[in-house]
Amino acid sequence: MADTKTVKTKIKSVDNIRKITKAMEMVARSKMKKAIDRALGVRPYAFFALEFLVNFSYHASATSPFFRGTEGGKILIVEIAANKGLCGGYNANVFRELRKYVRTENISKNVSLAGNYSADYVSVGKYATQHVRTQVEMSGGSILHSYNTFSDDVTLKEARELAEYIKGQYASGLYRKVVIVSTHFKSVLSQKPIVRQLLPLSPEVFKNQIAQAGGEQNWMDAGAMHLERDWSRYVIEPSVEEIFTVIIPELVVVQVYQAILDALASEHASRMMAMKSATENADKLGDELLLSFNHIRQEGITRELSEIAAGANALGA
Repeated sequence: MADTKTVKTKIKSVDNIRKITKAMEMVARSKMKKAIDRALGVRPYAFFALEFLVNFSYHASATSPFFRGTEGGKILIVEIAANKGLCGGYNANVFRELRKYVRTENISKNVSLAGNYSADYVSVGKYATQHVRTQVEMSGGSILHSYNTFSDDVTLKEARELAEYIKGQYASGLYRKVVIVSTHFKSVLSQKPIVRQLLPLSPEVFKNQIAQAGGEQNWMDAGAMHLERDWSRYVIEPSVEEIFTVIIPELVVVQVYQAILDALASEHASRMMAMKSATENADKLGDELLLSFNHIRQEGITRELSEIAAGANALGA
């Protein structure tokens, strides 16, 4: 049986851990609130950007390189994960979704077989970089670029850098589509890993994104969207071509920015819940150790009293 000194040392260690996890929980809670506010603040704009893209993609005069598929056979996969750990199953869930998508799309090193495809990767976050390295070893391809320096307060400028790189790779004609593997923020208690097609743009892609987000908490009512406008009633200035040249690339940037903000909100929520759980477990373990300490001390006192009584009886005899 452990002595009181050993148990006291364990109690002190557990208390120190509890203080650390409690502090990390408070920090994560603060960052989470800010990240959620930003993610939800951008959602209405992203929502109506999708509505605009759906409608304009039906326009008879609408043409844009982003709406046309390419002859390339590769898939460009952008994975967004965390730069840090201690956030529960957040990173593992993203990687699991990536592997699931790779199997679904038959991405393999052996592209000579009919039905198999190859893929290249862009990683956002240090854990995403680790994931895609593992995936490259398993199914081939290469890591084109890693973005591991995005701040917790990621700006539109940082998102634009990533979006411009993605658009440039798609414009090369090597890739038939671009997808983002990230996490959709539903609530503090629920974050859903998803695969979202970014390019090429099409009504089907937009409606799929709306379906993914429409029923989620804190998202606007997808049923209220006007998806089939009568363009004969509108005067478009300066021209459809000008709108597609200027606005469509910007709306692609917005979709990338929204994905990053959702991922950050999900990461901080996962970390806050993980640290909260760790703090509660430390409290529980501390109580159990204190109870054990009291039992050991009481047994020691009882044993000493018994020895004293036995000695007194022996002297009296």
